[in-house]
Amino acid sequence: MGFPSTGKQLYLGEGDFSFTRSLCEKDHLPKGAIVTCYSKDLTDEASDNSAYLQSTGITVLTGVDATKLASYEAISGNRYDYIIFNFPHTGHKMKIHLCRALLRDFLASAAPLLADSGQVWVTLCAGQGGTAGDSVRRAWSDSWQLTAQAAAAGLVLRRLEPFQAQQVPGYRPTGNRGSQSRTFHTRDGLIHVLEAGRPLCPDTVRRRLPGGPARLLLDGTPLPLAQYWLRRLPPDDSSLAAHVVRRLAAGATPRPRVLVEHDGRCYGAGPAELSDAAAGGDLVCRSDGGGSPEEGSGAGQDVRVTYTVRDGEVGPTVADAPLRTRLTISGPADAAPEPRHALAAFGLVCKKSRQEDGLELRAGCGSGWLPVARVRTGDTDSSTVTFDVDAITACWVQEDDWRHAVRSDFTADGTALRLHSVYPPSYSLDMSFWVSGGGPSDAPFSWCRLRRALRAALGELLVRLELIDEYEQPDSGRRACTVRLEYQDLSGPLSHGGVRHLHEQVLPEVLRDALGVDTR
Repeated sequence: MGFPSTGKQLYLGEGDFSFTRSLCEKDHLPKGAIVTCYSKDLTDEASDNSAYLQSTGITVLTGVDATKLASYEAISGNRYDYIIFNFPHTGHKMKIHLCRALLRDFLASAAPLLADSGQVWVTLCAGQGGTAGDSVRRAWSDSWQLTAQAAAAGLVLRRLEPFQAQQVPGYRPTGNRGSQSRTFHTRDGLIHVLEAGRPLCPDTVRRRLPGGPARLLLDGTPLPLAQYWLRRLPPDDSSLAAHVVRRLAAGATPRPRVLVEHDGRCYGAGPAELSDAAAGGDLVCRSDGGGSPEEGSGAGQDVRVTYTVRDGEVGPTVADAPLRTRLTISGPADAAPEPRHALAAFGLVCKKSRQEDGLELRAGCGSGWLPVARVRTGDTDSSTVTFDVDAITACWVQEDDWRHAVRSDFTADGTALRLHSVYPPSYSLDMSFWVSGGGPSDAPFSWCRLRRALRAALGELLVRLELIDEYEQPDSGRRACTVRLEYQDLSGPLSHGGVRHLHEQVLPEVLRDALGVDTR
């Protein structure tokens, strides 16, 4: 379980103080900690435990409402490394909405009091939190929906730990108002560790369409490049996938050639053209994908980063990603990188199998073994090694979710990701459009262009997109369609209120400007 033993700590909802006394007796409660309970009228046992804590230098406060912490001067004047609330409850049965409100209001009250890198620890009974980490699985609608309440307070769930009451032998769970007769079960309880996150700024979505800093010219239509595509192209690429590319290509060339594949056609671009695009121009695409290797490349080597764009349905796994990234190094056999050595830098242990045209290497991920590299030999003097960057990233972070590849919040040395949101909440909302044309230039509207624009605007926030209905108004002939969007943020707090604002206020404005469609 490992409750923290250092830092500035605030304990809330301590019914009879038996939990914190047990920690104190084990020298696990730091001096200067503040311990509180909701009731002002203490039982004899609670009074004894309170007196013991105060005798050791611990501050004890009674009558503290955990949802109104700013109103207590002795509490609000500090910033805490840990704010801990074990088994909060309203005392009402069959009123789960009140428990959600308690959790939401407590977290909103606690969040402003956290120090830098401070944490909120909330312990809940089995099944109450509503995450997939619970041993007792409840329907989301029958839970306290902890991650959604945390997001409303700007917090994200970083990790889960089991609550093990046997490690705190003096702890006696108490029910409402300290009553031992109204106790609860702590078996399979979970500690939810929360930290402050950075929510999405709506202006970020507004900037992505229609005049983003770079464009891809596909099918003769200027397509604004999604932010999660843009930052995976030089020179302003800070994603985890780009870091993987740089490490894999370090021994070959500092400036690999960039290719974009779409609908079976390959478009080529050099660094100079990418620089022009970043300055505000269009990314020039060549249908032959031509060009020679850039100066400074390794002797006789051709190093390419290929981005494959998909317009079809997108799922959560790497195989279903809207954009796939591969690094290909071709050249003399004696200069080709050894794939297993390159992959060992990411801590990957690979299995290899022989294919008709060479070797395939697979690495383990949570969902199974993913193909991460292929080696092809054309003749005795040359070879080609192709690395699947998205699969390598998934195996590195042990999460088969393509959105991890586009994240930029990893440590400076690139050896590991910062902790991401665990079991982040997702929200499904419908949107209906009057389709009056395909865009400002009155090009014909198409589902493909709408899907492309939505993905470009929302980036990795958009988990799933589904066309629900298409219909035509009999009298006017106006066409309309309804789509269902599922939103989720892997790293930041995404609240229901934030999603509704984005869905109802920001996104319709962006799509109206980009495609000329109006919401119904």
